[in-house]
Amino acid sequence: MPVVTPQQYEDAIESEMRGHPREGYLTFYPASKILSERMIPILENDGKTGVLVWNHGDGRIEMAGGFNNSDIPGAGMSLLRRVRDQYHVNFIECFEPLDKKYAQELGFHEIGRDEWDDQYAPSSWDYDKMGRPSVVYMGFYP
Repeated sequence: MPVVTPQQYEDAIESEMRGHPREGYLTFYPASKILSERMIPILENDGKTGVLVWNHGDGRIEMAGGFNNSDIPGAGMSLLRRVRDQYHVNFIECFEPLDKKYAQELGFHEIGRDEWDDQYAPSSWDYDKMGRPSVVYMGFYP
């Protein structure tokens, strides 16, 4: 799992996921935020698969900004499993139902939720296609 620079991660997610049908499900953290929050940026498959590890300092170690735009089936889930185990990730924020399904496949369980609030919608959110899903907080405690 190659750790890369914040700028390399930002460039990869921008080039792979801007304009992608799942763009609205992602938070596009700028390199400056990745650096200031001390997130660990990881890329594989020539920058087509990636994730951030974010230690919040309050016990939550989060996987954020996970994406897979490679032609390799399962590459994204494989990376997320390895990151979860190597970095002791125990938290994911996601949208229901699709992202929640992936988090459950990784062994995460719902620990809280918020109803949709338009003021926090990603700028690329398409209400007609994606609706107003709940924001689900998932924990991993083996």
